[in-house]
Amino acid sequence: QKDTQHQRKASLLHTIAIMEVLDSILERYPTGAARIQRLLFYAEHIGETIHSDNGETTTTPSKNQQVEGHIQKAYQAISATCKSEGNFVQYKNIFGSNYMDASMGNSNDNHASSSMAMNEDSTAAASGEKQHQPSPAVAAASRHNTSIEYDATWAEEQETLARQSREVLEHRLQVSQSQLHKESIRTAFLALAHQAAGTGDFVAAFQGFIRAKDYCTNRPQTTAVCLHIVSVSLAMNNLISANDFIHKLEHTLRSASAPSASASSTGGSGNNTNPVGTELDQILVQTAAALERMAAVKFPEALQSLIQVVQHEEVDSAFANAGSDGKHKLLYWVAPQDVSLYAAFLCLCHGSSSQMMALADHVSALEWVPRLKQALADFVHAKYQDCWNCVAVTLLPALSVDPLLGPHLDSLLKGIRRKILQQYWKAYSCVPLAVMAHDLGPSLVPSVDALRDDWVTLILEAQQSSSSSRSDDVSDLVNTRLDMATDTLHRDAPTDQSLVQAAKLHRLTKTVLNDSYSMVIRFACQEHDLVVTSGSDVQNPDGSWRPGSRQSRRGGGGDRMMDDVDDDDDDEMAAVGHVSHEDVSMIDAMNPEDLY
Repeated sequence: QKDTQHQRKASLLHTIAIMEVLDSILERYPTGAARIQRLLFYAEHIGETIHSDNGETTTTPSKNQQVEGHIQKAYQAISATCKSEGNFVQYKNIFGSNYMDASMGNSNDNHASSSMAMNEDSTAAASGEKQHQPSPAVAAASRHNTSIEYDATWAEEQETLARQSREVLEHRLQVSQSQLHKESIRTAFLALAHQAAGTGDFVAAFQGFIRAKDYCTNRPQTTAVCLHIVSVSLAMNNLISANDFIHKLEHTLRSASAPSASASSTGGSGNNTNPVGTELDQILVQTAAALERMAAVKFPEALQSLIQVVQHEEVDSAFANAGSDGKHKLLYWVAPQDVSLYAAFLCLCHGSSSQMMALADHVSALEWVPRLKQALADFVHAKYQDCWNCVAVTLLPALSVDPLLGPHLDSLLKGIRRKILQQYWKAYSCVPLAVMAHDLGPSLVPSVDALRDDWVTLILEAQQSSSSSRSDDVSDLVNTRLDMATDTLHRDAPTDQSLVQAAKLHRLTKTVLNDSYSMVIRFACQEHDLVVTSGSDVQNPDGSWRPGSRQSRRGGGGDRMMDDVDDDDDDEMAAVGHVSHEDVSMIDAMNPEDLY
């Protein structure tokens, strides 16, 4: 009964917290396509109360009046945003579905009354449901039965005004093309693209920006247009185009920063270069790359870009340029608060301890999310229970309604939980599971049985993974053994075959090198007609090594070295003897095989 009351209390607190997220979204995103997207995701997922139950996330539907009230508030904000920006395309897609379905239903009823031979099932099948397939946003609006009245008159007026404005802009484009003025043509295409983006027609906006890029004459123009293309691609969820133009932007900015760097090294200033503007644009490109990687569910790659962004000193200026009042005025963007949230949360999931400590110690990297900053410090200092409570309890409402993290929140929380277990085990060579469960707390480890299952899964995954693809965390589990009888983890002595293979390889390398050195010496002696002997005359008169019969032909015996060079020094003559020309010619005339 206490557990049931605890779950109800946690669910209620989570519901209250998730309602407060709406005000935060409205504050962080005053305008733009990102505001509409996040409000739609919030309205669709607020009806599902996701709460943490002993480390496991459960989802239960919630139908209370407060939740429905916040859903209506979110749709009202969407409607107001669409009307204030003239975005009639998304307005019709979201709120016009019920109006279209009602009109289709009336026409189907009239058709059914005039045709008595058609039954009700065939009438339903002949309706426009199959021809009209609503988008996810439309389906969410229909499922919640929003009380927002569809303003068909406003939508038609805006569509007419947009058509007239587009005709004027197309006429200006034709005039510029007739005059063959490149800058005017680029400006005309940009005006058409911005007009289409303002009305919500992202496809036409994407095509307009693509055409404008063909008429860019310098790097700043190319950078600005490509940023717009990436922004529209992210709004359409066209990740392929976004990734393509992000790579083009990175190449453009690298080539733009190279002349400024060379000019600064020589003490001069490069022509047509703006190091500050280029640096700010690089922050925007790294942020766009992180958003694209997160949308593609490649969180480790996104983490690397996010860490560079949040640790940069000019990140606030860069995001100001991307806003509605900035230089670029990008259609789809992300708030700096969410960038810090993504960086800290993904660092807990996929970052190393050094990266966590660097973010936690940075002065301004995580100033927007102080709770996650403290969670990173708690993880590094082995305060795993406090870290887990911060992520899986306190911040769970905001994470569950985030369009980039929400769909994958269960797997990400599971990764953090496993990472905590592995980090805890690194400090021990033998620990009972009961002690581990007590140290980590009930919120992270519900029971010893659940902990046992987790460790069995971790050990099996570590053993099944190949040695070439093992990470550092997984390699630590290779020698871990779980005693099922006593529920105790043991760390065995390292028996990794890679160590044995490395020792064999070292011995083989040493042998090959010694043989190679010996062969070099032998070839040098053969080249200079030298015979080298070693050892005692009594024990080894012929030496430990000699090249065949050459020593006997030279009268060798004892430790000495012969050379074909005459020398008058008495000491050298004791070791080097003179070889006559007859002996040399006789040696040269012999069969080479007899020399070995």
